[in-house]
Amino acid sequence: MHELSIAINLVDQLMDLVKQHNASGVETVALRVGALSHVDFEAMEDAFTEASRDTVAEGASLQMTETPAVMECLDCCERFESKDGNFACPHCRQANTRVIEGEDILLMSVEMREKQGDI
Repeated sequence: MHELSIAINLVDQLMDLVKQHNASGVETVALRVGALSHVDFEAMEDAFTEASRDTVAEGASLQMTETPAVMECLDCCERFESKDGNFACPHCRQANTRVIEGEDILLMSVEMREKQGDI
């Protein structure tokens, strides 16, 4: 389950961002998850809940959007979305391809809570 190590790294980033922006905590986190990153969304939510416990990110909402795998054929230069793990080019039917997009996990946005001022 690599989701836990991803979640731990994410919480570390969130703690740094909260400190940089002098915030009190995190409300919402939005991730863009590539189809080839092999992240199970349910496992990631569970891992994030565990990794964020007793941190500034505890209770934050985790929103994930999957992005498709985009391939490029090295024979005919056709770009295409890979469906169901099929990496063969739909144009020339060759499997001599490389991944262009779909392996990354990107932190897209973070909504933070402001610190309450002294009254």
